[in-house]
Amino acid sequence: MWETELEKIDTQVRNLRKRDSRLLRAYEFGWDEELVKREKAVLDAEMRAFEKKRIQLERSIEASRQCNLDLGEVNKFCELVRQNFAGFTYENKRLALEALQIKVCIDGSDISIEGAIPVPDVSVVPTPSLCIRQSRSPSRCPTQ
Repeated sequence: MWETELEKIDTQVRNLRKRDSRLLRAYEFGWDEELVKREKAVLDAEMRAFEKKRIQLERSIEASRQCNLDLGEVNKFCELVRQNFAGFTYENKRLALEALQIKVCIDGSDISIEGAIPVPDVSVVPTPSLCIRQSRSPSRCPTQ
């Protein structure tokens, strides 16, 4: 997903460099200096924006690689919660649901359940939480 975005950005940066080169040649052939400066400023701003986005994507890709979730461990966690949940008091159940960020959305006959599974020994990662979603139809619930 992010790799595809990174490839798109690389393509756009190459295109900007080509436009920059054409602009320089146009100036050499006598284009108005003020027009060239304005166009160059626009190109430079676009280039900075793409480079900033590229850096963010590279960081996200690296953080994702470092996170490297083991789905077996996630399944073990879910099974442990399922087994222990039945024995919880009402207050403990409420705290567990809050800790797992459980959201239940009901829209007519449509029901969706969302939640986050904690991942131990991982620093804060600028990626979406691992989300378990079960729904009979696409959710119309607001996302945060």
